[in-house]
Amino acid sequence: MKHRDAISLMVIPASTRQRHEHRFKDFCTTASRLLRITNGYDAITITHDREEYKGRQDKDKTANLHFDATAIRGRHILLFDDLLTTGAGLSQVSRRLLACGALSVTGIFLAKTLPPEDEYDFLPVEETEDEE
Repeated sequence: MKHRDAISLMVIPASTRQRHEHRFKDFCTTASRLLRITNGYDAITITHDREEYKGRQDKDKTANLHFDATAIRGRHILLFDDLLTTGAGLSQVSRRLLACGALSVTGIFLAKTLPPEDEYDFLPVEETEDEE
């Protein structure tokens, strides 16, 4: 990968310092080493614990976070989280990273929460004229 030295792996922080460290510290260290990119785990820190906001778009998920502009400015950020629910966390954290001078932000997730069963259809079935 060209310009690998300008890429940092960062994570969308969990709601508490303890959860955040447990979920992401070793992952960030290992993944950034294997990818040979900068470990940006410490670039976004939790100033105080907060309640969980999973699935809530009406909450500021960055109010309890500190962004180290020195570690962010001029970098391409790979922003990791384990689960994408509404995308609010990605949107809010990305905006803050870009405001700190990040060149780009790319979200990476392990899974996506699906809506309730009645709101999706994996196998759309076309109705035939005989069924109408």
